Amino acid sequence: MASANDLQPGAPLLEMSDVCVTYPGAASPALDNLSLSVQTGEFLTILGRSGSGKTTVLRAIAGLERVHHGQLSIGGRVVADPRTHVKPENRRVGMVFQDYALFPHLSVIDNVAFGVQDSGGSGRASIIRALEMVGLDGYEERYPHELSGGQQQRVALARSLAPDPVILLLDEPFSNLDRQLRGTLRRDVLDIVESNGTTAVLVTHDREEALGMADRIAIMEAGRVLQVGAPVDLYSNSTSSEVAQLIAPSNTVRGRIAGPYVDTEAGRFRYRSPQGPLGNGVFVDAVLRVHDLELGPWEGGGALRTVRYREYQGEFTEYGIELPSLRRIYVRRRSIAPLEIGTRVVITAPFDRPVLVYPEQP
Repeated sequence: MASANDLQPGAPLLEMSDVCVTYPGAASPALDNLSLSVQTGEFLTILGRSGSGKTTVLRAIAGLERVHHGQLSIGGRVVADPRTHVKPENRRVGMVFQDYALFPHLSVIDNVAFGVQDSGGSGRASIIRALEMVGLDGYEERYPHELSGGQQQRVALARSLAPDPVILLLDEPFSNLDRQLRGTLRRDVLDIVESNGTTAVLVTHDREEALGMADRIAIMEAGRVLQVGAPVDLYSNSTSSEVAQLIAPSNTVRGRIAGPYVDTEAGRFRYRSPQGPLGNGVFVDAVLRVHDLELGPWEGGGALRTVRYREYQGEFTEYGIELPSLRRIYVRRRSIAPLEIGTRVVITAPFDRPVLVYPEQP
């Protein structure tokens, strides 16, 4: 197989064109004409809800699932289409699984050596180098049960890096760890990947993970890619309400355009339309991000909006606000001067943070 160094400048290391994967007995494809590319040295994250097809993308790249339509290329070589299926071991792809997939009866060094075809000579050197990269030199003779969850994850990462893959795939590798360790390990993994010049694809349902680690993010829903872009661009210019909700905690309410404002049952807000200008009277989906909203005192008149839920989260407190329709939306504000349950409030958005609106779908 061609290596990353053999590619023409600007050519994608990984390219998926109109790829379909369908599981036996499934009513719809897991991947539905999905197209995606990854450049050499890029860190791409795939963000989506459970069942969106993001893990199937990794399995198709790794060769663990067959492609039923379309084409998948790695390093300029077609490795999968309806007639072609290059075996996983011949794709030079490393994969870190969610459950680590370590062998409990093998030592750390033997677990790492499992993916290296020649474990002697230069192969042995690559194994030791991989353990050093993940900070586990000196742990060679320990067994998985003697390691913490974070250390086990590092062993899995070392095993994937040792054969010098052209692309590293990470399947929600931090989901089994506690929040604090998750943050520490993802920073370490990012440092390791960047210092090694490794091309990586990470799938996750964690927004913070996707935003913090990626050069680009691909948003997935129902087997399709909805939007791909740099984290800042996706956050600021989501092309649909679905993307806006996935990239940041949000409420979506129906609204109607009135000049520079959108009127909703949550209140009247200045708005921004990523899809272009909207005329008066147009009905829209208004995306109200929980941390972009503010709560003020109700001064009488107009519809009631009432605090019905409160969750203290340390620096922030999240409030559930009951709207006139009895629906709740959520607002996150700093834990200063907490509001009591039953308090009547006005919901506003700062002038510099207009809400996002999208024409209502038929």
